Amino acid sequence: MATSIIEETARSLDRQTTYVYTPPSHRLLYRGSLAVPASKILLEGITFTVPLTSAGVAKNNLLDNPIALALEMYLDKSGDVSVDINPLATLTTLFFNTHLCATPLPPSSPTTQVGIRITLGDPGDDHSSDILIYGTLQPPTNSPSKRDADVDIPTLHLKVARILHAPFLEAATPATAEGSTPRLPRPDDPSPRLPPLISFGRKRMLSTDEDDAPSKRQRSNSKPGGRALSRSQSVASIGDDDETMKHARDVMLNMPKAGPSSQFDGGPRKLARTLSVKQEDAVFKVPPLPAKIKKRGDTPSAKGKGKEREVSDLSKELEKANKSVIKQAAVEALATIGISKTHAEWKELWGFMYHGTVFAMRAQMQTRAVDGYSVNRLVKAHMKLSYLATFRSPLTSSN
Repeated sequence: MATSIIEETARSLDRQTTYVYTPPSHRLLYRGSLAVPASKILLEGITFTVPLTSAGVAKNNLLDNPIALALEMYLDKSGDVSVDINPLATLTTLFFNTHLCATPLPPSSPTTQVGIRITLGDPGDDHSSDILIYGTLQPPTNSPSKRDADVDIPTLHLKVARILHAPFLEAATPATAEGSTPRLPRPDDPSPRLPPLISFGRKRMLSTDEDDAPSKRQRSNSKPGGRALSRSQSVASIGDDDETMKHARDVMLNMPKAGPSSQFDGGPRKLARTLSVKQEDAVFKVPPLPAKIKKRGDTPSAKGKGKEREVSDLSKELEKANKSVIKQAAVEALATIGISKTHAEWKELWGFMYHGTVFAMRAQMQTRAVDGYSVNRLVKAHMKLSYLATFRSPLTSSN
């Protein structure tokens, strides 16, 4: 019995000592699921790996540790990144088959023409990296694990590529004094700026030599379709100003020079040949004098009369509106006691009520709008007086 136990222990030690460590052939980048945008579907069972060479494993042992896929993209490392899908993930397999295997591959390229774009990070983050999953066709392998019917069917291997954005245009670094080697940019260098999209006007270089001006003008006129440009036209072409600015510009251009006046030398002074100004624009207009202050007792000015006329018109309109309110209140008050316009005494009763109310409220007829409560109270009071005096009806009990 003891001999059998010792032999069994020796066999287990033999198995432990004969085990040989095999280094990993791939490095894990990411393992998990992917979220499909605008839906609640999760593509599970996806693994991103990169193959390892024997030299790389022997050189750096840190490659055995898993590194995030976003960090791999950030380090800008070039490698053959592959995608593995778990056979039990039916939804993920169906998703990739639908997008990558539905279109036949062109005979010239073994790579699919479409791919699946994946964003590494939040969907709304502008600094996130993007990768693309595409398929490459591999020749069929006679693996014993496959069935006999699937031996001749080629396999589509999933690969990953990083999407690079368009590179920014780098500004040319300024050269040194010798001009041989460009120096590095300094912090105080001005930032490069693009030229403006719109022009703010052009300046014409006018010749100061008066002898050359006629010859240049003749040469411009001799060209087909050409026309002579004057100083006033070039200034006016800067922008579309209003008429006031144009008149002011012409007046400033035609101002006389300092020195003795030439109006007493036989006539007015002639304008320069390069200026074209209208006769009415060249006249300097003098503003009118301010109005004189009238003494006490003088007739009011036209402006004061206008203001008084406006005030009187407003008062008349306000009085007219107040009278209309009182008329309507008198008609409605007579209708409440059964007296309509067909009654023989309606006109006298209405006139007494209307004129009595207007006289009672004469102080506010032209100053402000009358109060409806006060109007109804006065109209009913005059109605009671006229109705009792005319018909002797017991109306005192009603309000």
